[in-house]
Amino acid sequence: MLGLEPRTSWSQTRRASQLRYTPIHRSAKQTPAANCANYLRCCTRILHCFLDLPRFFGNISMMMEIFYSKLVGMPVYETDGLRPILLVQDVVIDPENGKLLAFIVDERNGIIICPTDVVAVRNGIVVRNEDDLGKYDDVLRVKTVVESVGSLFKKPVVTEDGKTLGKVVDFALDEKFLVLTALHTAKVFLGIVQYDTRIIPAGNIVEVTVAKIVVKNDEAVEKVEAKEKTAIAVEG
Repeated sequence: MLGLEPRTSWSQTRRASQLRYTPIHRSAKQTPAANCANYLRCCTRILHCFLDLPRFFGNISMMMEIFYSKLVGMPVYETDGLRPILLVQDVVIDPENGKLLAFIVDERNGIIICPTDVVAVRNGIVVRNEDDLGKYDDVLRVKTVVESVGSLFKKPVVTEDGKTLGKVVDFALDEKFLVLTALHTAKVFLGIVQYDTRIIPAGNIVEVTVAKIVVKNDEAVEKVEAKEKTAIAVEG
């Protein structure tokens, strides 16, 4: 009759609801063994990521260097002062281990600041007060290095076989440990034009004297670099 809806059985209604709300499953079901293999694969990748973190952060720390050209001219502040009291004029580097021994802030009067007295290095060298300033005559190692070696800046650099590589135009220090990491050398024409620039790792320094810096021969440096590249390729 008109106006009457067709009757449906209870079983038909139930089947329709099941078809409507039943989720679609993948046709290919993974076995427990496959699930376990995927889980182990994910765990292995996560473990590799954690193992690579020290090397990753180690490379970052190696890139954190401070250069001599940035240190020279840097102002010296007291912790409670806003005006600089002195300027960094030079630094003293220990030729035996490459450590920074002192900041020279008044070369004429021999006034220095030891790294242990530095509170922070921000836009300048921060010390507690003027009592942290001293004379290099009072620090035996600093006095010895200043008189026997002098400054590294503009010092001639030669190889063991006598080849001239130029002069030191800059050098880099590890920002955290204040240890020499590399020499930047170049040959200078007319005191202005620089050419044949090189970056020499601190590990290649053989000897530092008052007259020059002796480094390993070019052939020896190339062999060392080749060994390092081979070791990196093997690790990769």
